[in-house]
Amino acid sequence: MLRRSLIVALLTATAAALPTAAQDENPTVLGKKTSEWLELLHSDKEPKRRRAALIVLEQVGPKVRNVLPGICRALERDPDEDNRVAAAQLLGRMWARVVEANLDAPEVIDSLITALKRDKSEKVREAAALALGRVGPPARLAVPELAAALKDKHAGIRAAAAETLGRIGPDAKEALPALLEALKDRTGDRFSRGFAALALVRIGGTESAVESLPALVETLGDAEAPAEARVALARVVGRLGKDAAPAIPVLAKALKDQNVEVRRSAAAALSELGPEARAALPALQEAMKDPDRAVRCQAIYAVGGQGKEAAAAVPALLEQLKESVTEVRLAAIRALGNIGPEAKDAVPALTRATQEAQAEIREAAALAIKKIQTMP
Repeated sequence: MLRRSLIVALLTATAAALPTAAQDENPTVLGKKTSEWLELLHSDKEPKRRRAALIVLEQVGPKVRNVLPGICRALERDPDEDNRVAAAQLLGRMWARVVEANLDAPEVIDSLITALKRDKSEKVREAAALALGRVGPPARLAVPELAAALKDKHAGIRAAAAETLGRIGPDAKEALPALLEALKDRTGDRFSRGFAALALVRIGGTESAVESLPALVETLGDAEAPAEARVALARVVGRLGKDAAPAIPVLAKALKDQNVEVRRSAAAALSELGPEARAALPALQEAMKDPDRAVRCQAIYAVGGQGKEAAAAVPALLEQLKESVTEVRLAAIRALGNIGPEAKDAVPALTRATQEAQAEIREAAALAIKKIQTMP
């Protein structure tokens, strides 16, 4: 409780000093010059006081001379593990301000790479990997170390390395073999493999997705894998067309996932695949009842994308016309039109819809009737 009170007091006091910090090369905070806080950070024997110095320096900001080098030095030399973790995290948080101020700060990336490569503490190495993720593409210099970290015995470090490689993006192409190896390693933990899958597609795009599809599908179907990775993988699979065939059953199963974002992305992927998603038609009809309107809409569009093959879904689509949500009704009307003559039983309901007050409903219904009555 005392430590929390100290942190709150420091944040309040240093925030008040920010206007001075913007104008002064050596601003005073809580009765000490920034240079004195830096000296305290490096030489005080009490870990808590060194931690307090880090809090102050975060508020002073990267524009003040020697702040960034001082934090880097703490990351490299502070004997307290928790303080080194805090220094790594702080460098990651401050990077956005470094960019905003257009500062040249290569020492930040160098220090984080050194910590990832050499620090004996697993916690510090994990924090350094995650901080490099906040740096993003400029952290491409760390790609070899991050690729090596994919084999670290500590799961948190492996996951952090994979996540950061994905954030670096296409500039991390040299890590693709290591990511694929990590993804295929069935002894690996779910989070490491999930983030490896996500990084793989972010770096290598569709080509990498096709080459590693079996492993990607396995991650996509793993309910305990990171939801962020599963959502992204579903989106990628939706762009694969005929190559996505092995993923269709997994996407169909994902329509019942507990995570709504996973359900949305699975439905959207099946909708994008169009006729290729025919095998998922029964699951899509069930998904039309989902409590989430976005899932319902995408499922309806996916059903309509099957054309005449979705004739059995016409009664369910007619039920959707009774919905109060406009976008759901529009999706159902358009799906009925796409089914064509096989949806002739829907014409009376669509005709009534042409008399409604909403112009978009009237226009969509009229077009759907035209498709049903004129399509071969």
